[in-house]
Amino acid sequence: MHVLSGRRLQYREEKRLEEIKNFLKTAVVPLKSPGEDRSVADWINRQLDAFPPHYLNEYTPEQIASDLSVIQGLA
Repeated sequence: MHVLSGRRLQYREEKRLEEIKNFLKTAVVPLKSPGEDRSVADWINRQLDAFPPHYLNEYTPEQIASDLSVIQGLA
């Protein structure tokens, strides 16, 4: 499916996901010690991969960051 710009819808989703990831890298404060083997960026990527595309497209990066902070606190 093409959007009016002529680009495929998947392109928009990929661009949106990249924007969210870039925002979250600075917005999510890690709760774990920096010496752990997994970086914050890796943790964020794993969480985003688990979310449905609808959630990522529907909510603001600020809301997603807030939700991730809650999830991180549960671990």
